[in-house]
Amino acid sequence: MNVIAIANQKGGCGKTTTAVNLAAACAETGRSVLLVDLDPQGHASLALGLDTAMLGRSMRDALMRPAVSMSEIILPVMEGCDIAPSNITLASVEQELAGEPERESRLAIALRELPKEYDFVLIDCAPSLGFLTINALVAADEAIVPVESSSFSLHGLERFLDTVDMVERNMAKQITVRALATLFNPRTRYGRRVYEELTEQFGDRLFATSIRCSVVVKEAAARGVPVGAVRRNSTVHDDYLALAAELTESVPVITLDEHPPEDEGQPGPMVRGGVVRFRLYAPEASTVQVAGEFNDWNPIEGRMEADVDAGLWVLDVDLPPGRYRYRFVVDGAWIEDPAMPYEESAAGYRNSVVEVSAAKSAE
Repeated sequence: MNVIAIANQKGGCGKTTTAVNLAAACAETGRSVLLVDLDPQGHASLALGLDTAMLGRSMRDALMRPAVSMSEIILPVMEGCDIAPSNITLASVEQELAGEPERESRLAIALRELPKEYDFVLIDCAPSLGFLTINALVAADEAIVPVESSSFSLHGLERFLDTVDMVERNMAKQITVRALATLFNPRTRYGRRVYEELTEQFGDRLFATSIRCSVVVKEAAARGVPVGAVRRNSTVHDDYLALAAELTESVPVITLDEHPPEDEGQPGPMVRGGVVRFRLYAPEASTVQVAGEFNDWNPIEGRMEADVDAGLWVLDVDLPPGRYRYRFVVDGAWIEDPAMPYEESAAGYRNSVVEVSAAKSAE
């Protein structure tokens, strides 16, 4: 599970638009997403058709003590995407928790008890660097900073980076920060110049995808739906699908240090009777999935079962003869199969390779 804060203290930069439509795009491509509305204005909740004045439970309840379970707050809004909504009552939480222990970690604590496993948790932050945004950063592995094409937005980015640095020092953690160009008009000289400044400042920490200006965004927000529900062939919908793909490809890669006992041998895919058995030794993992060309790189379709005693994760897949690239997803992090050869993709990621012969002989 990757927890990502979408934050910028400057309003009008496309922050909530990005949170809502990135969540929808991830869900559309087969990922399971929870969108956490951490803005007292409740704009993300409104943008997905909720009446925030009628909420029985909200994120305020999850942050208060005693806390309400997230399972009582989360609402389904579309296939593959749930929301933890908010409204104006969230604004009083900072004052009510003044002096309380672990007040900056309330969101992180709440996210430990989610009712199900999500591929991504996206947090729509308030347009400030206050208590709620600090909570989001403490809970997050990564922060996406939407930056509109203006020098004022670039100036505000420096303050945000200072805040991230402060959280990292105080919480002894590391947060990956990446910028996203929003409201981008590549046809104007000024827009291109600001984009060049962003590229110089962030380098490879700037998403290759940029979100272009589109009137469809306002129409979708007024209807309380993502842009794809209004016009699927719009440029902005294409942009968010591209961003979702880029985000999925850049999930942190880890390497397993553990090795199976000598008598177990090195796990790897086995081919028996027309079935490929994928195996991975990962005794400390909570969830393991396999994603590859055979399931459209969708980890949800490749959930593996644990053999607790052996420390192995196993999944049987029917595959016709052919050559298949794949990767494992261990607790949200993508890795290659340590037992098999790999080849690098055009984006530089290592994909493991398994070949199934027509005879389907064992290994």
